[in-house]
Amino acid sequence: EKAARGEGRIGQAPDPTGNARKAAFEVRPVVMVDHHASEVATVVEVSCADRPGLLAALSRVFNDEGLNIRSAHVASYGERAVDSFYVVDGKGRKVTSEQRIAELRTALEAVLDSRAPAPAGRKVASARASARDVSDLGRRSPRVKPVSPAGEAR
Repeated sequence: EKAARGEGRIGQAPDPTGNARKAAFEVRPVVMVDHHASEVATVVEVSCADRPGLLAALSRVFNDEGLNIRSAHVASYGERAVDSFYVVDGKGRKVTSEQRIAELRTALEAVLDSRAPAPAGRKVASARASARDVSDLGRRSPRVKPVSPAGEAR
């Protein structure tokens, strides 16, 4: 309507970093802990915005809480990571204490809070998954016919 009246700037696209776009892609973190879903382990499901280092940060929380991961199921759907962990305590038993579950939930939510600072003093070093150079695997060199010497009859 403003463009029809000659107002505003014609031909300029709206700012893609505006709040409406950000809100459309906002992924709210959710932590669910259920000690009834499995016979042998407590099931912890985390759903949040995917980011590098997320699994390492979540694993660190389980370790700090004295829990062992028996099984992990990791998936991502676009920007969202949905990770399920089957965890047991140091004696191999499910976590059933409501106080301990609340502490675990609080620790996981602190990791998922995007405003939480990164661990101090930690450096990320680049590493290769293999010592073997695999940069040319899968490439096929084009077949080249040998050139016959000049003057040779075919």
